[in-house]
Amino acid sequence: MEKVKISEVMRIFTKSTERTYPAPYDKDFPIGEYIEGLEKDEYGNYVLRIGDSKTAFTCHLDTADSTPKKVYHVIKDNKVYTDGSSILGADDKAGFTIMYFMIKNKVPGIYLFFLEEEVGMKGSEYFVKNEISKYDIQRVISFDRRDYGSVITYQLGSRCCSDKFADELSRQLEFGKLTFFKDSGGIYTDSYKFIEYVPECTNISVGYFNAHTCGEYQDIEYLTFICNRVLSVDWENLPSERNPSEKEDLFMQRYNSFYDEKGRRRTVDFLKEEDFLEDEDDIFSELEVYRYVDNNYKIDDDTLDRSIFKILEEEKLEGFENI
Repeated sequence: MEKVKISEVMRIFTKSTERTYPAPYDKDFPIGEYIEGLEKDEYGNYVLRIGDSKTAFTCHLDTADSTPKKVYHVIKDNKVYTDGSSILGADDKAGFTIMYFMIKNKVPGIYLFFLEEEVGMKGSEYFVKNEISKYDIQRVISFDRRDYGSVITYQLGSRCCSDKFADELSRQLEFGKLTFFKDSGGIYTDSYKFIEYVPECTNISVGYFNAHTCGEYQDIEYLTFICNRVLSVDWENLPSERNPSEKEDLFMQRYNSFYDEKGRRRTVDFLKEEDFLEDEDDIFSELEVYRYVDNNYKIDDDTLDRSIFKILEEEKLEGFENI
């Protein structure tokens, strides 16, 4: 494999983020200037197949903006910012950049470039309903996670990949002082749409921060690291343990740790009948709150807990008035 240089990553990333492409303008992104041989489905998603692979890689072409804008880059210490007049679009041109270099190095895979992720994952939803039967996909890797080091194991509270899969992928991605870890705090991206069909689905940190804001920035050194590490992963032989027909709900696990089967709140030791406290009718359950927030707000994990009460108060949800 040819080593990817930081100057090359900077060039592709800054070129692909010269403008923002909110849906429906994501169809205008000139992907053909970067990658040859793409096929296009009826929805407008792009697909490229290299070799005989059961691994799908995904990114999305749209950006979280209201109208298309020119982006003015500010580069400092191998980090790319904007001048504050627009978002950057690293979410998800960072993922696009990674897949560009994987394709350039002919890494076997099914490369999926989706439209309209930011407005409800509509491109990937179309694909799983109309196109997935054409492929034998056993694992889906999205490159669309903020920050450093995450290998996502849950999205929207639902198990998306097994711990064994995440552990081995983390091990193969690690190099030097940069480590990876299982992260159960995923919100969602296109790989979420595959979890009922494909055993192992995840999302990997690509080094962007403050997505969807004018303070968004991309760490190009980290992005270059990822562009190189993905070239050496043995994608086809990663372990596969999750059964997509068996759902594992993280929020239900949390709920069950606080409530018994009758909806009574547990005390700390969980041991005896008298250790349960009766819930009042107007007390909310953690499960209901988290599901409401996840279904109605795209909110980062660090802010989620702090925001729940404010959100519920503002919404004046029926049954939550006395919180």
